[in-house]
Amino acid sequence: MINQKTDAQWEAMCHRCAKCCHAKYDLFVFFLADPLYVCKYLTNENSCEIYQQRLSKDDCSCISLREAVTKTGLLPKDCAYIHLNLNHKVLIFPKSEEDFWELIKFADNTLRQNIPESQIDVISFVLQRRKEMQGFKPILEATWFKRLFLIN
Repeated sequence: MINQKTDAQWEAMCHRCAKCCHAKYDLFVFFLADPLYVCKYLTNENSCEIYQQRLSKDDCSCISLREAVTKTGLLPKDCAYIHLNLNHKVLIFPKSEEDFWELIKFADNTLRQNIPESQIDVISFVLQRRKEMQGFKPILEATWFKRLFLIN
């Protein structure tokens, strides 16, 4: 089914929500999108400044659509492409910074309970990753974030 679609058909499926353009964390328990960091090439209109060249840029975090559909945790549950892989585990997309940290704490607690000898510190991991975030920019415009979630 993936190979049968034309580029135009693929493009027509996309909702242009840009949720897949957010930084993502593999927290072992689940995948989590960072509500405050988006790809540096994403505009306020949810379009990509380098869309045609995105897969060939070293400083861009984009992957091919085929990869996004077949890999786990790269697309949010309301993405039009999710139905192409029924076994796809969805990306959790928090609606606020508070929800983001609650999910981080949940992942941290779950890992500590299930792997007590582990040295995994999810909170430190995310904080360090945010400091080193390459290819992403923080969302500074609150109206853009509200538009993303259709909040009045």
